[in-house]
Amino acid sequence: MKRPVSSVLFFLCVLLLIAAPAAHPQSSFTLFTNAPPAGLGIDTALAAAIDNASLSVDAALYSLERSVVVDALLGAHGRGVSVRLVTEKDNYDSDRFGPHFQTLEEAGIPVVTDDMGGGGSGLMHNKFLVLDGAKVWTGSYNPTNFATIADSNHGLLIDDADLASAYTVEFEEMFIYHYFGTDKSDNTTHYFTIDGYGVESYFSPTDGVREKFLNELDGAEHSVYFLIHTFTDTPVGNRLVSLHDSGVRVMGAIADRRKNISGSEYAKLRAAGIPVRLDEYPGDLHHKLLIVDPGHETAAVITGSADWTNAAFTRNDEDLLILRHPGLAGEFYELFEEIYFNHCRDEGAAAAGSIVIGEVMSVGEPGGFAFDDRSNWAESEEVGGSPREWGDPDTLPPVIYHTPVDRAQLGRDLKIHCEIYDPNDPQMYSAREPYLHYRRTGEFNFHSTYMGAFFDEYVGIIPASEVTTDGVEYYISARDWSHNLATSPSFSPQSHPYPVEVVDNPDAVIRFTEIMYDPGLEVQDESPYEWVEIHNVSSTRPVDLSGWEFTNGRGRYFFPAGSSIGPGEYQVLCNSAEGPSGDFTRYIYGPESIGDIILRNPLGLFTDRLILKDPTGLTVEEVAYSANWGASNVRGPNNHTLEKIDPEGPDDGTNWMYSMVQHGTPGAPNSPHFIFHSYETLAGWRTRPGIWIEPTLIDPGYEEFTVYYRIDRDCDVTIRVYNPPFETPPELCFHENYYLVTLVEDEPKTENMDYTQFAAHTAAWDGVYNGQTAAGLLRIVVEATADGLTSRSDANDTMMTTMYHGFEPEQFNIYSRQPTFLKFYQSKPALISATISRQVPNAPNIPVRYLLQNVAFPYPRDGRSNVAMWDGMNDAGLPVEAYRFYLTRITAADIFGNVVIAAPPLFIYGVTPAPRNSFNPATGIQTIAYRLTEPATVTVTIADREGTVVATPLDRVAQPAGENQAVWDGTGNTGNGIYAFTIEAEGFEQRRRYSGSIALYEF
Repeated sequence: MKRPVSSVLFFLCVLLLIAAPAAHPQSSFTLFTNAPPAGLGIDTALAAAIDNASLSVDAALYSLERSVVVDALLGAHGRGVSVRLVTEKDNYDSDRFGPHFQTLEEAGIPVVTDDMGGGGSGLMHNKFLVLDGAKVWTGSYNPTNFATIADSNHGLLIDDADLASAYTVEFEEMFIYHYFGTDKSDNTTHYFTIDGYGVESYFSPTDGVREKFLNELDGAEHSVYFLIHTFTDTPVGNRLVSLHDSGVRVMGAIADRRKNISGSEYAKLRAAGIPVRLDEYPGDLHHKLLIVDPGHETAAVITGSADWTNAAFTRNDEDLLILRHPGLAGEFYELFEEIYFNHCRDEGAAAAGSIVIGEVMSVGEPGGFAFDDRSNWAESEEVGGSPREWGDPDTLPPVIYHTPVDRAQLGRDLKIHCEIYDPNDPQMYSAREPYLHYRRTGEFNFHSTYMGAFFDEYVGIIPASEVTTDGVEYYISARDWSHNLATSPSFSPQSHPYPVEVVDNPDAVIRFTEIMYDPGLEVQDESPYEWVEIHNVSSTRPVDLSGWEFTNGRGRYFFPAGSSIGPGEYQVLCNSAEGPSGDFTRYIYGPESIGDIILRNPLGLFTDRLILKDPTGLTVEEVAYSANWGASNVRGPNNHTLEKIDPEGPDDGTNWMYSMVQHGTPGAPNSPHFIFHSYETLAGWRTRPGIWIEPTLIDPGYEEFTVYYRIDRDCDVTIRVYNPPFETPPELCFHENYYLVTLVEDEPKTENMDYTQFAAHTAAWDGVYNGQTAAGLLRIVVEATADGLTSRSDANDTMMTTMYHGFEPEQFNIYSRQPTFLKFYQSKPALISATISRQVPNAPNIPVRYLLQNVAFPYPRDGRSNVAMWDGMNDAGLPVEAYRFYLTRITAADIFGNVVIAAPPLFIYGVTPAPRNSFNPATGIQTIAYRLTEPATVTVTIADREGTVVATPLDRVAQPAGENQAVWDGTGNTGNGIYAFTIEAEGFEQRRRYSGSIALYEF
């Protein structure tokens, strides 16, 4: 059986990765960890910090044994540094640790123990040092042999004099005044700003540490992850359960040897459905670590010496730090993932006769299905399973193919491209969590942005504001559907990111301003009619284009010698002579390009890219455009181009929109765009061309929708509603025959682009006109007229039909390997969210699974429903409570632009052999009924126990979506017994396989 992360070579590689400090050298924060069974630097890192001290070392250490640290303290004292120690009396008196403290005292280093004051009733459990009154070392690490080579620990070195001053006050309260435990007072500063991030410092038992801890948990919005040695505190356990029940993702690991101690919260957390694992270290998982909302601006970390126990919060001497630092939260989360997935096990509790599913395997389903559904589980290959052992899952990380970028243009967006390939699933084209991480050179914190994809090609954007003369650094990370992590560069990417030199090229004034990527012609090959417009935004500088390169990443075209573009001039690159012509310069790139330059237009977050390079190879302009921005003609030939609104604005969907003029404006300024809307994202407010409608689905006569819009100048506004038949070409949708009602007519409206000062303009309608109720797909058009120009914006296919949904089957066994399918319908392409909740009498429903979260679905073809699959698991990947009623809430959000979404993945489901037990070919036949979510070519084979195929009831037969069947009359059988049947379905670039068994007996 394949054993993940168990080979010596791989394990050593992991250890080497963890040995290096994770932070940037110029940061005030440096994180160190160890990875047993070999000590790899955390002890030497602490010793080095002591060696670097020139004035003072104040150490509050629960225990001390590691020789390299003892020697560093002796060395500091020997060179005249003031060294002072505080420790736990029990360890000072022990045979194991006592001799090391005595060695320090014999050298003249004073040591104070927590019995000298007599008041404290707990442990002196701190593990912090203050160095030169300017730096603090803290964390979970005790400098002992076992803690270094067998336990899992972390240490955090923080360079900040104000924080060091607070720790010095705490240290001297113990060292000078001999106050410990409850004898101490709350006398330290608690709030700091370090590197621009908030930091809070507290000490037990006087500073209300438990309250601060619980308050931080209450602020969690998305996720909580923890690594903890000892966990017996009931209030913290209850709060984690409440967070889990409210829909916040909670995951963690606890030291195996501490799971069954008196008062342990381990069993409570597992009973609540929280995925808690147990460590498999030679020693203990010794961290005291909580990570809140990693990957979000609200991210925070809690670390220090305190376990989650009543004694730690109310009696012991402990320190606790709250670090509101997204970058550090990301580093600690990487530590969490390494430990949780590679050094812990999930302990299943099974009684005699129970079935344990213990082997996990991801097949990387595209289309937005969650990783913990049925496609992510497989039965054990060992009889009786492999309890308390690793199974046989996918442990190979994906492969990232990337050519590093080494130069970038000052003040321009920098696009980073790569391909991601999964060696375990060659057909996978949807990686999980593909992220681009970037920062200015010299900064510590990385920013992260999601990388959009077109099949296996991914692109991420470093915004122009970050592309400065300081330079840029970046790396890429991605996971497959088994959570295996890959990075580029592959070795220690945060410490060794790719460097990018930023240069200022004065000729970088050329912009792409219009794209005809989808001509919308009813011909087999539209590419001869594709074209791209470029514009010189400078009012004074002509640019020599000789030798410049135009490419889409596949084909390449070089501008001929003598080419140039004057100040303010527009020019056009055409695929062929069939492209537009007029009083402007044009270039025919098709026959002259090296490889085809054909602009792709299937739907994707990023559809294709256009790149312009100067003769030195520097990328001067690049647009990764998307059909979601508009001008897609797949629903009908509207013959619109994609226009850039502000030539100097960003190259994203906020600054591109379909043309207000059919066939575009090649070689000339773009059509007028006056109408916009603002919307809020996690990064703040953004503005996009067009209007916004909420809700996009109403029940006419009972609800109403509202049209929201802003205008960038004073205009006269008219808003009309049209109701064209389904599939009417867009250019015909506004015919007077389809007109329903006018909501606003020639009303003067003022400019209101500042969302902080003015509300959006609105118009509302309930779908009723002349006593009738509208139904189907509506077109809302807003026209704004100013300065003799009219700008028009419409929302395509507003949903007006009541959506229905239901389960099939309505009852199912969550252990049967047969999921239930959620069927739903929406009247236009939409982003669908679906929440599974447990029905609770006389109380609010409890969410148990966020089945879909803004997943793109098409409108159903041929009147059929869309389908999503639920395997009966909750968000933690554990089975929901059986024999309960579960409800579904489905919401639909509008999709920008005139678009169509690719069909959902193909699935085989509802497989039912009849008869179920066995059949006699002399008296009957065997029917295998099954269903398909999409039309497919199907092959059904029957094999005996030796694996020999004895019959093929269906051989590559085209089958429709829905109910189908295959029939076997027993022909070819090799005698009585069990036979395996296999259904293989092949759809558009998708293959699915289902296997089961039937019995044949001749009586």
